[in-house]
Amino acid sequence: MKKVTLKKLEHSELQVLQAQINIFATFLGQHLKSSDLTTFLDSIIALDLSSNLFYVLRNRIEKQNSFSNLNLSLAQAATIVKACQFQIYERNEYTKNVMLKISNSIDQQLKSLT
Repeated sequence: MKKVTLKKLEHSELQVLQAQINIFATFLGQHLKSSDLTTFLDSIIALDLSSNLFYVLRNRIEKQNSFSNLNLSLAQAATIVKACQFQIYERNEYTKNVMLKISNSIDQQLKSLT
């Protein structure tokens, strides 16, 4: 199976990503009710992956390394892109830049797989 790697993420970038994943997962959890079965199942899958990613990021943050590399499955990478593009409120400039950087990196790697 192919992997996507996020290289040299700073500690503060991991914290921003974890916070945004948490916001995304919370929103999904609160809005699971759907009349469309496909949308409902997609939301459950994204919620499960987001919850898993939250704890993966938490473990990396607790290690207190200056820089970290993250190896992600394709499903995890796609979930992060969805979380990067999800915006329920206005983000500050630093958060916008971090999310754009991560999204662009993953997008480029996913497109090079095809």
